Amino acid sequence: MEHSAEAVIAKTEAQVIRALRPVLLTLAVPGTVAFAALEFFRGSGSPWLPLMVAAAIVMALAIRGQGKAHATTAVSVGLVSYALGAYLHFGPLLGVGLLFAGAALLVSFLHGKRGALASLTALSGVVLASAIGSQLELFSIRNAPTGPEDWIRLNLTTFGVLTSIVFVNSRLQQFMRQAVIAEFKAEDERDQARRERERALEAARAAQQLEAVGRVASGVAHDFNNSLLVLQGTIEMLEEPMPADERGQLVSEGVAAISAAAATTRQLLGFVRRERAELSACSPGPVIERFVRTMARVLPESVSLAAAVQPCPDLPIPASTLDQIILNLVLNARDAIDGQGTILVGCARAANGDGQLIVRDTGEGMDPAVAERVFEPFFSTKGEGGTGLGLATIHELVRQSGGQIHLDTAPGEGSTFTFAWPEIVKIIEAEGSARLRSTLRLDLNVLLVEDQPEVARVMQRSLHAAGCTTSLATSVGQARALLDSHLADHPTARFDLLCTDGLLPDGTAADVLRAYRQRIPEGAALVFTGYADQPELRDLVRREGLPLLHKPFSPQELLAHVHAASQDEAKAS
Repeated sequence: MEHSAEAVIAKTEAQVIRALRPVLLTLAVPGTVAFAALEFFRGSGSPWLPLMVAAAIVMALAIRGQGKAHATTAVSVGLVSYALGAYLHFGPLLGVGLLFAGAALLVSFLHGKRGALASLTALSGVVLASAIGSQLELFSIRNAPTGPEDWIRLNLTTFGVLTSIVFVNSRLQQFMRQAVIAEFKAEDERDQARRERERALEAARAAQQLEAVGRVASGVAHDFNNSLLVLQGTIEMLEEPMPADERGQLVSEGVAAISAAAATTRQLLGFVRRERAELSACSPGPVIERFVRTMARVLPESVSLAAAVQPCPDLPIPASTLDQIILNLVLNARDAIDGQGTILVGCARAANGDGQLIVRDTGEGMDPAVAERVFEPFFSTKGEGGTGLGLATIHELVRQSGGQIHLDTAPGEGSTFTFAWPEIVKIIEAEGSARLRSTLRLDLNVLLVEDQPEVARVMQRSLHAAGCTTSLATSVGQARALLDSHLADHPTARFDLLCTDGLLPDGTAADVLRAYRQRIPEGAALVFTGYADQPELRDLVRREGLPLLHKPFSPQELLAHVHAASQDEAKAS
């Protein structure tokens, strides 16, 4: 800290020297030289004029360069010599007195107590010596006092004024030094406090992250349990005798529950990473009616669930996302109803053409303070039983898809959530498109790269059912070997399509695709993955323009993507 303070003071002194540079270079040296020449021309020269010129030149030379170690000493000696030369040449005039004061002030500033004592001794000593020499008639001083009393008065005045100057300046410099040191000490204390605060914040963030991991895991379990509840109810009912059409309906509802469970991980990770939701659309009416039929069987008898479906434009979200939104809201509404109550799920077209989803309950409602925070992550009114992720995830999904949310609630009056999306051009829903495409015969020769045997068997069965021939590799190395052997055994034939997992035991989809492109430059490719976020894989599919299929996926979704990839390759060729 002391070293830092000294550095600041030294820097200040250097700035003072730099400030004097233009004065000395442009005024003092030329002015002194010109004045000395004029004095000699008038016959008023003295041996002290060269001393003044030399002192001015020394000061000028000392400050021409920046950062010289002895610049302050040279300037101090030069200025004192200049003042002494002026005194010995002109005598004790007012201007000379000002030079004395300036020299003492600058030297004491630059060199502290030592400089103050040296300048005081030199200046006062010369005045005293001149008084003695004048009285002894050893030499004469211009404009000098005539009597001893005047010389005594001059010496006392000079000594008193210079002593006051150097004393005050020394005290000021001491105070400045103390202030600089105090400031550095305070800055060190602030830095230490800042570091301690950052360490505390880092520890708090680490603890919060651990807590968030637990809450996220709890939230995932919460949503999965909701989907499993629906799935278990439908599967158990399938054991009962029932007409074929009702059985088919239950199967569809079970598949929808599986889709909702698969969407849970993607939605939750999308919320955490702020990823944009996939662009898709669905008609809300059938989704609401199917959901109400399914959930009505598993809700308590005291809670009535009803649908209010009106003509409504398609909403720009996948059906699985809409299922998840409704499921979270209905289960929250169930928890908010004490005793008998009603939950209404509906859709409608707003006056401005927006598509609306409405979920209304007759529960306990919320006060303004709770309603204001209800969409905050990890905010929950359920205590240990709540995760605070359900409504926060819904809010992020709706925001990503361009929608808005309006909450109308009050204590004792229930809650109404109204979601609104701008009207869009109708988009074929992915699920319906997949089922349509699954009726096509694909007849493709497919290289399948998947390291999990169970997953590979399901995919092979789906592809064989559509008329495809498959060759299975479980690693990047096996994929290369299969490509080489296939081309060697069937020179005129080739694989029509590569289907590869994103992450393999000995590499990634990029490695497989590189080997595939080297041998079949224009071949079609499809990548699938079980991870919600792989930056390298995301960059690969964007760069290559490849379709990306997220696990879990249905056989219909697989065949739809295979068909789309093969069609894209056919158009390109």
